[in-house]
Amino acid sequence: MPRPARTKTDCRRGTRRETSRRSRLAWGHSPTAATEIYRDADLLIFPTRYEAFPLVVIEAMAAGLPVIVSDSVPTGIVTDGRNGVVIAGQDPAEYAVALRRLADPQIRAKMSEANRQDVCQFSVKPTVEDYASVIESFVEIQ
Repeated sequence: MPRPARTKTDCRRGTRRETSRRSRLAWGHSPTAATEIYRDADLLIFPTRYEAFPLVVIEAMAAGLPVIVSDSVPTGIVTDGRNGVVIAGQDPAEYAVALRRLADPQIRAKMSEANRQDVCQFSVKPTVEDYASVIESFVEIQ
């Protein structure tokens, strides 16, 4: 049974464009290949023990994937129950529970939509604006 075409969020315009499914690729390829891998996935599991800024999670969110992450992912990226599942610690049984929960296509669809909205906070424009604000505050102190 073919999967429905995924949509990709364009944060600059606030629109979604449809993408088609392509052949499966192995890790270690170009960023374009990574996009295709995300497109073929149903979700991302990221059980990291430490991560300052999990770019792979942001990329998966931009692809509209629900994510299952450890609580080592900084707060403010994944909201448990909204756009993914946050697991306290490293217990594989907890990851299994999360996978069973996300086996429901309706739950994955809701989380996918939330991720397409939430990921825009990580686009270049808000980041540049935040940096500009910090720089301006230093100038005012001088």
